[in-house]
Amino acid sequence: MLDAGKHDGSIRTDADPGDFLQLTGALWRAARGPDDRSPRMLALVLDGLRPQQPLP
Repeated sequence: MLDAGKHDGSIRTDADPGDFLQLTGALWRAARGPDDRSPRMLALVLDGLRPQQPLP
């Protein structure tokens, strides 16, 4: 999945499967219920996989 995203430009080229697994591994420990932060945490991880835009 990461390789396909790197190929089509939707995922940054330095993304590493091990990094992704380590970052998302914390999601299973997120509290359930009203304080559930896992959706926000996953969104942050996925945002971090996006290619960086060059600075103007």
